[in-house]
Parts: sequence; structure tokens; C-alpha cells
Amino acid sequence: MPQTRRLSFLPEAALYVLGMLFLAPSSSPLAQTPPPPGGPPAGGGQITGVISAPGLTRLALAIPPFRLSALASAALRDASDEIHQTILSDLEFSGYFDVIPADRYAGIPLDATPIPFQRWAATNAIALLLGTVAPEGERLALEGLLFDTRGEQLILGKRYRGETSVARQVGHRLANEIVLHFTGRQGIALSRLTFEGRVGKTKEIFVMDYDGRGMRQVTRNGSLNVSSAFSPDGTKVAFVSYKAGTPHLYVLSQEGTMADITPAGADLSAAPDWSPDGGSIVFSSAKNGDSELYVHNLATGKSQQITFSPASETSPCWSPNGRQIAFTSDRTGRPQIYLMDAEGANVRRLTFEGSYNDEPSWSPQGDRIAYAGWVDDHFDIFVADVATGVAQRLTDAAGYNENPRWSADGRHIVFTSNRVGIYQIYTMDDNGNRPARLATPFEAWGPDWSR
Repeated sequence: MPQTRRLSFLPEAALYVLGMLFLAPSSSPLAQTPPPPGGPPAGGGQITGVISAPGLTRLALAIPPFRLSALASAALRDASDEIHQTILSDLEFSGYFDVIPADRYAGIPLDATPIPFQRWAATNAIALLLGTVAPEGERLALEGLLFDTRGEQLILGKRYRGETSVARQVGHRLANEIVLHFTGRQGIALSRLTFEGRVGKTKEIFVMDYDGRGMRQVTRNGSLNVSSAFSPDGTKVAFVSYKAGTPHLYVLSQEGTMADITPAGADLSAAPDWSPDGGSIVFSSAKNGDSELYVHNLATGKSQQITFSPASETSPCWSPNGRQIAFTSDRTGRPQIYLMDAEGANVRRLTFEGSYNDEPSWSPQGDRIAYAGWVDDHFDIFVADVATGVAQRLTDAAGYNENPRWSADGRHIVFTSNRVGIYQIYTMDDNGNRPARLATPFEAWGPDWSR
């Protein structure tokens, strides 16, 4: 029987944001043609001016402080500053951009008409974002205009309205539009992380923004709640809870409804992962004595066993096209990463290096799998090429580095590490660069990234 709880993992304030009121198309060479679904950016897989590989050349943007009326309230000024800082942080994190330092354009008047494009271009900025924040009753209105400094023309325009409490969401939305304009791919600034955190002697499920802000606790059952995973549309979280005594599978909706979906006889369930269409969940269960993999159809409520081995099969992860599943098996004596068709056929081994490899996570593009591998007496994060099996080690730090999961753009990985003494959540680029800790006031494990 579903249980209703007021523990929604979406902030209510986000519902007040209005956006995308106008767009100024451009023939500028900076504007990119969107890629076909599931394919690379147009033009042979490259982004103009950006190389998505080691040696990345970032696009330089000028984003001066937003303009405000002299009569703006303190709340509006704070909201404007927060929107501005959010955009700067989002674009920096994306890896595509460098923001021009303020001292490089200190002498350029921000309200000059016409815009002195040559002076802005002289700062090496290829584009200029000018923002204006104005009051509309108790709300704010943001107008963001993006200009090509060399072509001297408007290439993107957006307007948003909302309460001052949603300033960060407004900033995230505009940052995503800028990423989309230059790359043809959706930005991830509005994405979220779900994870388990220690609360006293229990573990509860939490959700926070991708950058560690806006943390919210979404379970409060005083039990062990682990292995949370976002649905593909981001409206649900599947997880495992011991609230019934043995590990059961639950799905929490964004409205706060929590449903036990544990199939009959599958009390010892673990490690749920959603199919790309959100219609099924693959999980492991030891209901027959050894751990096997099952697929549970949410519409019919029926489960189907897909592995049949005397070994232990765990940690399943669906490929982005839904045709394959990666998982961990010790069928050769030690845990290694395997691949199989979604129905359980055509099993083949992916990893051969290392004595213990676990927790596979498929990249959104389907070409790589991240996993935790045992090396030098601790776990580190590796990424293996699906076609060749060749692996790259991404972490080489003190402590254990585990639970890798990809961002929706495939450019970042979130993971767990105890390198500072306790387990915390970290992010890094997909090549291991720019590791950053998302500090929580308690130990935290098992992150998953919304799509």
C-alpha cells in the first residue's frame, strides 16, 4: 500500500519560475546546429572553438555584473548578485568556458549606447552577456542578452520572471541556455544529486543541487535507506530501505508518495537502476540463495529473472539505449564487470585488469563505463572503453574512491571518497581533472545524478 509523505525532493519555489519568453536567432558562426538525438554535435563531432578532449580550448565570455535600478531593494540586489554568481559558477563548471576577469574590462562603461563591441573584443571575449534585473511587484524580472563581440550582434536573448527566492533557478536556466547555444547540448545546471547520508545511527536519502546547494532530506523513517537512483525524467527516486526489517525496493515520487514495489519473495533486494524509458527497474536479489539480477516492470508489477549463475551477480546498470546491462559478477572467482543483452543473453566480460572491479556506470553516450577498481590497497575510479575494454584510472588519492555516476552531458562524474577521513560526495571531470568536494555536515555515500 503506497504511503503518502510530505517529503518532496523538488523545491516548491521552482514552480514560480517563468522563462524563455524570447529568443533572438543568429547567423553568427558562434551559434551551433543542434546534434541529432543521441549523436555528436554537427560538424564531425566538434564544437566550434572547443575541443572536447585533453587540451580543451575554452570559449572566453565576458559577464559583467547585472544592471539594477537605483531604487532596487536590498532583496532584489541580493537576488541579482546570486543570479550572476550562479551563472558564473555554472559556466565555469561546464568546462566549456573561461569567464574574463573583471579587471580586464574595468574601464568599459556597462551602460554605453551603442555597445563598444571593439573594446569588449579586445578583452579576448568572443561573447558578452549583459543582464538587467528589475522589480515587478514582489517579483524580479531578468533580461539576459548575449552578444557576439566580433560580429557585433545579438545572438541570444532570454527573459525570466520569478520570486527572489528562485534566483538560483533563474541563473541555472540562463546558464543552460548559453551552454545549449554554443554546444548544441543541454546544460546540466538544473540537475540534482541524490545520495544517502548518516543521520544518527540511520541512513536517510537526501537530494541536493549538482553543486551541493539546496540540500533536502527526503526520507525520515529512522532505518537504513541506501542505493538511491533518479528516474530518467527526474520525477522519482528508487532506493532500498530496511524499514520493513529486510531490504525492500521503494519508489518516491516528487509529490512525496512512497511506494513499496518489492516483488513477492524478493525481500533481499539491492542496487536498483532504471531503464531509459522509466518503465522498469533492474535490481539484484538473493531470494533463491545467491544474488541474481531481475527486471521489474512497473506497469504490470511483474519481475523476470535475467541471470542464472551459481556466482553472485550485483550492481546492474542499464545502457543509455536500453539494449544492454552492465553488472558485477564473481563467476570467474573475483568480482569483475560484465555486459549482457537486456534480456540476459550474450554475457561477456569487460574488465580483466585488477583483482576486484565493481559498481559499473554507463556513460550517457554509451561508449564508456565508469567503475570502482581495487588497486594499491584501496578503491579508485576507472573508466573503460566499451568497445576495447581499455581502462583509464581517474583517481589516485588517499582513501577509498567509489560509487561513480555520470552527469547527463557525460562530461563529469560524481563519486564517494573518504580522502578527508570521512565519506563525502565529490565531482570531477570525465578525465579525472578538477575534483571538488560537495561538503555535507555528515558522512555521505552512493550518489546518483539526475538526467
